[in-house]
Formats: sequence, structure tokens, C-alpha cells
Amino acid sequence: MAKWSDIGKVVATIAPSIAAGIAGPLGANAVTVLVNALGVKTDSADVGKQKDAIAQQFTGSPDQLLAMQKAEQEYKEAMAQFGFQNEKDLEALAVQDRENARARQIALKDWTVPFLVVAVTFGFFGALFIVFRYPIQKDSQSIVFSMIGMLGTAWIAIITYFFGSSAGSAAKQEIIAKQANVIPIDRAA
Repeated sequence: MAKWSDIGKVVATIAPSIAAGIAGPLGANAVTVLVNALGVKTDSADVGKQKDAIAQQFTGSPDQLLAMQKAEQEYKEAMAQFGFQNEKDLEALAVQDRENARARQIALKDWTVPFLVVAVTFGFFGALFIVFRYPIQKDSQSIVFSMIGMLGTAWIAIITYFFGSSAGSAAKQEIIAKQANVIPIDRAA
């Protein structure tokens, strides 16, 4: 069974604007664009479940790749109408979103964020410890692995919140470009 992380690499190569949108605060919209373009069947409005549906139904056929390229062009045009000219603008929006969240935290000195950081960190690594230490019943494995996946995703979001991802995004695009044997968009000019 394919995973979103595998399909995400293809999306980043063929539809970089959509990929940048998915990684930012416009993620739900960008995922919906991809779902519609690929004709993915899903009843869920949850972004994570939609990504899973894309991963399960993605075949990499020429028709799907062409549909993804067409969706990329339409998405770029739509984003340009809102003032986003390229992937860098979308990434800048994601950076601005994190900066606003950090500024809010500093101004309010709210305990919610530190509490969630501690709870998710202990939850994630505690769950990993339990999984490695004790056998899991076969009928519970999918639920346990799904829970660990969600906690892992939340933990990555926490790390991104505190340490940012601008440098990581640039490095990630470089690696993806090398794997796909394409020139990164910002280096092609």
C-alpha cells in the first residue's frame, strides 16, 4: 500500500505549487484540488484521510500525471489571482503563519502550547516505547499504528513551529529534484 510520503514526492515534482500549498495554511484547499484532479473517491473532509485516499488510489498513470499537471496550472492561476505568483509566495505565507503563531504565544504567555508540546512529545515517544517493548494484538495494530502516525505528524508540526522549516524546505526540494533528475524551479532561472 502506497503512503502519502511517497506520493508527496511525485506531487512536489509534477505540481510544486500544489505541494507548497499542501505544506502551508492553504493545505486543505490544495489537497481538495488534488483529490478533484485525480478523481480520487473519498467521503472524508479530513485532510489526512484525503491524503491517504490519494496515496491508495494513485497509480502514476499518464492520465493521472497529466491531470496533475493541468491542476498545477489551474492552481497557479487561481493563486495568482490572490496575489501568490509562485511557490515561494506560498512558502512565505506558511512562514508568516508560523511567525504569527509564535508572536501570539510570546504576547499572551499562554500555557496551552507548552502543555500540548509536552503531552504530544511524551505521548509519541511513550507510544513508540510501548510498541517496541510489548507485542500488539493483530486486531489492534491498524489503530495503534494510525495513532502513532498522527502523534508523529503532530510532533513534526511542533518541531516545525519551534525551529521553522525554511532551510529544511529548500534542502528537501533539492533532494527531491536530484531524485527526480529535474532542476529545482528556483535554480532553473
